[in-house]
Amino acid sequence: MKKPTFKVEVDTALEWLKSLKPCKNGHIITCPPDERLKQTFEWDRIPRMFSILEESKRIIMPTGNILVQVCMRKADLPGEVFNFVNEERLKVTDYYWNRMRCGNPYLSNRFPLPMLEPFLVIYANRLRYNDLREPRKGPTAEQSARAHQKRVGETISLARLGLTLTRGETDLKTRHMGNLFEYDSMNTGEPMFGHPTRLPSKVAEQLVLTFTNQGDTIIDPFCGVGSIGVAALKHGRSFIGCDIVQEYIDTAERRLTVALKGGKIVDEVSYERSKLRPATGMGRQKPHPGNRGNATVV
Repeated sequence: MKKPTFKVEVDTALEWLKSLKPCKNGHIITCPPDERLKQTFEWDRIPRMFSILEESKRIIMPTGNILVQVCMRKADLPGEVFNFVNEERLKVTDYYWNRMRCGNPYLSNRFPLPMLEPFLVIYANRLRYNDLREPRKGPTAEQSARAHQKRVGETISLARLGLTLTRGETDLKTRHMGNLFEYDSMNTGEPMFGHPTRLPSKVAEQLVLTFTNQGDTIIDPFCGVGSIGVAALKHGRSFIGCDIVQEYIDTAERRLTVALKGGKIVDEVSYERSKLRPATGMGRQKPHPGNRGNATVV
């Protein structure tokens, strides 16, 4: 199989996408910027998501997926995504990351903090999807069936419980994850690399493994410091991305180079955070006045 490659550039997302040729076995996985970037100089240069999706469709459809992160801080994104899906007669499904705890606790006296980060997956004909399974929590299905048999004195088959074996499994020690996966992103020890909304490496890997295959190419027009690219290279996918902040691209190129060499993924390498300065206007958030000094880095 062809060795994975990467390429990252500094450019605006829309102009960069327009310069790309159609890509066989390509997929878009991206996390568009949210309101926390309004304080930076580049916010007014971010195009509407509808235009981004149009160019994405030209590049990777009809065989690829377009996966876009949406959340409460991106209130206009879901509407634009669904308008695009309806107009282009495409299909869409949802996928959720359960953060398992709330971030930014200094906001908790303003509104309920979200526990789920939603992603919308757009596709044309058939969804490119891999059924990643996880260990079954508690007793296995077979153990539950045997326990029931002991309680009621009745022989019960696994089929009666609606349990099936898939993909040649010989046991039922794993379960289908559905459209929700859990990962506690707090206190993982991963550096932020100077980016206020860096995607955790485990989350990026989950998206890459679930919706792409080995040998595919992943495209990210808002690549930031390259977390999705690191996950792509680690698992045998090529990566191309862009961002409009030169500092982020420099960091992404450094991380991707380490990932491509097959050594430790760069998230696990000890960088001195002082060397990776946040871009202008980003970094610490001031605490809310009602929350007595609980400043939080986001």
